[in-house]
Amino acid sequence: MPELSPSVYRAGEGEPLVLLHGFTGTWQHRRPVLGDLVARFEVIAPTLAGHDGGPPFPTHAPFTLTAAADSLERHLDELGVGSAHLVGNSMGGLLAVELAARGRARSVVAFSPGAGWRPDSAEAERVAAFFARQRRLLHAPRSQLHRIMRAPWRRLSPSAM
Repeated sequence: MPELSPSVYRAGEGEPLVLLHGFTGTWQHRRPVLGDLVARFEVIAPTLAGHDGGPPFPTHAPFTLTAAADSLERHLDELGVGSAHLVGNSMGGLLAVELAARGRARSVVAFSPGAGWRPDSAEAERVAAFFARQRRLLHAPRSQLHRIMRAPWRRLSPSAM
């Protein structure tokens, strides 16, 4: 029986195939290919921790590849998935490569996997600072949301626009 929820898509029969989305994505980005894949594989497409519909990212964990891979491994364990074919893009590709290094992959297809630099490099610091800044900017308007929603243009009827 297929499983369909905000946190995971699971359907089909055969060898397990795990589809991993990129940063800010969800499993639903894989909808266009699911029908073709479930004919040959048991398709498991989780929404990654910290993403819309996915499990919360552990609050005690740092935002690192290791912590993200640990979280994904726990999720796969909860789903009863041992080793699987892994397909991912961007951050999902990076996680697929990391899970392969941990012995969880039967095969890997990684489209434009993230990173590719040494953790102590200037590029790693630049990317970490970028995502920290993006996170702050995402949360900054919350305190002003009530003012934004009261803005005069919100009170206009569609015919007045």
